[in-house]
Amino acid sequence: MRQSRTRPQYGGYCAFGVSVNVLADNDPETWAIMDGKLYLYHRPVSLDKFKPAIAENISKANVNWSVLQPKK
Repeated sequence: MRQSRTRPQYGGYCAFGVSVNVLADNDPETWAIMDGKLYLYHRPVSLDKFKPAIAENISKANVNWSVLQPKK
């Protein structure tokens, strides 16, 4: 199943948090759109830490998300 580009990535959890293997809530005012996908962040400093290595952090988060995502 293809992930929606209109929904936040990682279930709306902080993208930086997921990249470091932690589920953190988001601040709806702190977000970025990268490659047409919406990423939310816990706070502005989380976004600042994510930006310098975007591709690497997204790759890490994608791997971590497969384990972290809440089970339905």
